Amino acid sequence: MKRLILAASIALSTSAFADNGKPFEQTELDRALPQTEFAAVAPYSAGSNAPYEQVMVDRMLPNLPSKTTQYADATESPWAKDYHFIAPPA
Repeated sequence: MKRLILAASIALSTSAFADNGKPFEQTELDRALPQTEFAAVAPYSAGSNAPYEQVMVDRMLPNLPSKTTQYADATESPWAKDYHFIAPPA
């Protein structure tokens, strides 16, 4: 009878612990992404106490075409008439 009780208790204990899956891995727990949900955010609008932002000013200005583009004249050096400029020796 003692052997039957011992055999039954061993069978129950091994079957209870047999199907636990893989062992615990801390790295798998660290790699899992957190399940967080964020509330919806309203679009940004500067209030009266907001700091100055050049981007907001630029967005309000119209896109005007720039017709006053100037290019450097390659024929004359900018230092050609500057008497303070000392040219390096050639």
